[in-house]
Amino acid sequence: MVQNHPYQFIYFNKLAGKNVENKFELDYWGTSNKDVLDYILNNSEKRIIKIYILSSSPYEYSLSLIDKNKRDRIAFVDNKKDADFLVTNHYYQKDNPVNVNNKLKKEFKIFKEFKVDGMPINTIFKNN
Repeated sequence: MVQNHPYQFIYFNKLAGKNVENKFELDYWGTSNKDVLDYILNNSEKRIIKIYILSSSPYEYSLSLIDKNKRDRIAFVDNKKDADFLVTNHYYQKDNPVNVNNKLKKEFKIFKEFKVDGMPINTIFKNN
């Protein structure tokens, strides 16, 4: 748990078995969403950054935790093709996270993955 800080709540011991990401929601609460938005803000020079949310997580709520001057650079869009970045905490209500992630890797380039015990809990994809 200490190694996984600040995501220590995402911890599964050996009794959870293999392929934990297929059995449990990893960052169901989206606590890593703010870190994802911060990372994009700190690593993009665009004045306005268009972001498409792929998962069922409300990234918009995390905006209130970001400095207002930086927050105004983020614009959430409704179409993947319009976005500079696509974000997901791998919580999907209609599909398996592993299946969705594999499809996305074929279509988009991974910009940054936030992982716990080798499992992605939040991923930023860069739109081509």
